[in-house]
Amino acid sequence: MTIKKTTKGCALLGLMLASVASAQDVYRFMGSGNWEDSNWQNQTQGLQPVDPPGPDDIARMNWGNNIVTLSTATEVYQLMTGVDESGTLVVADGGHLTTAHVWSSVGNNSTTGAPVVGTLNVEAGGRVDFGQHLWVGFKSNTTGYVNIYGGYVSVGQMLGLGWGGDNGGVGYVTVYDGGVLDLFQLHGDGVSSMKNGSVLDIQETGQVLLPGNYTNVVNDYIANGSITAWGGIGNVIIDVVADPLDGDFDGDDDADGNDFLVWQLAESPTPLSTEDLVAWQNDFGASSANEITILTAGFSVTAASVPEPSTWILILATAGVLYGFRPRKASQGTGVFFVLARCLLV
Repeated sequence: MTIKKTTKGCALLGLMLASVASAQDVYRFMGSGNWEDSNWQNQTQGLQPVDPPGPDDIARMNWGNNIVTLSTATEVYQLMTGVDESGTLVVADGGHLTTAHVWSSVGNNSTTGAPVVGTLNVEAGGRVDFGQHLWVGFKSNTTGYVNIYGGYVSVGQMLGLGWGGDNGGVGYVTVYDGGVLDLFQLHGDGVSSMKNGSVLDIQETGQVLLPGNYTNVVNDYIANGSITAWGGIGNVIIDVVADPLDGDFDGDDDADGNDFLVWQLAESPTPLSTEDLVAWQNDFGASSANEITILTAGFSVTAASVPEPSTWILILATAGVLYGFRPRKASQGTGVFFVLARCLLV
């Protein structure tokens, strides 16, 4: 009996030591500059100068509204921008940031009550893969901005804008021309993923991807003003399409032995390549009955923005009356019809 207690005690002590040993250090970028610069300090160990963070470290951008630019591939345990102080991360062309299976935040918190802003800009050729949740505008007095300027962002689990509820902040995600936001899911109630006036906006050729058919869920967020297009003046286009299989070489909507035969006969997209073989292995036994929801931005002129015929008659009649009372020596370009034309063109 004593031996069992000792064993349990040792096991508990071992777990405690393991948890301490596995704790992640917080790396803070001091000032602005490139990610690879020697501006990192280990906040956990009293701001000791260190190399850039790695897979076991937490990377923070929160030093006097600093701007840090990443142009290479790197992996960190967790990303946090806007922690008590504002900060921005720019993932430029060639930059690729990957986080572990743990939540990250853009606009995290403010313990002093002063406004804090966290920003993530992903430029064309840049990529960010979040291993788990992404909170944008996490807690009170914070605002988070994720701007996808032609880059690619994937979220491994939940996307939450203004996630802290009544005590949360506000989050804005904008997918610009050529940008892609690849999501794992949205809460199905049309509210919980985007709170406190937070908005996901799509512009130009930007795309938002969701696995499965999210038509009804997305329509609820649109009705609440949480998912918009062109800053709210456009309309969100919802397309649900079949999710194709990379290993379906014969085009019959599944990956089976016939597709392997196609690969053996050097008739796959890249004949006899390892890439095609791996694609077939990964998809083997699956069918392309799965769907994917694609959100894009459309632009429509509403009827309210075009005057009714009776309104045009009234406008022209009024213009005619005003024209009869114009000054005799009116300067060129100041006549009422000229002003009216300029107003209509604007």
